[in-house]
Amino acid sequence: MRSLARHIGIATLSACLVGITPAFAAGPGWNQLSPTEQRILSPHQGNWNSYSAQKKQKLRYGAQRYQNLNKQQKQNVQQQHQNYKKLSPQEKKRLREEYKRSLR
Repeated sequence: MRSLARHIGIATLSACLVGITPAFAAGPGWNQLSPTEQRILSPHQGNWNSYSAQKKQKLRYGAQRYQNLNKQQKQNVQQQHQNYKKLSPQEKKRLREEYKRSLR
């Protein structure tokens, strides 16, 4: 058992030294999310483990903010999301570009 733990430790250290992020360093797995987070983030369940730690953090932050909205605000967010899903890829790209420009 000690040998296995040593090998895991060496592999983890080696991965960090060469810039490879070990799987467990990529943020929490789906099963580590709270039930509320899982409910809110359910559209992402199938891809969750492929996301970077940064993307997971942003999604969890959004889920936390969503929890604190009142009923009307949640309905507005849901409607905006439905409207966004109906846009063409070109329209979505244009909106993303406009959003990025607005951050400058």
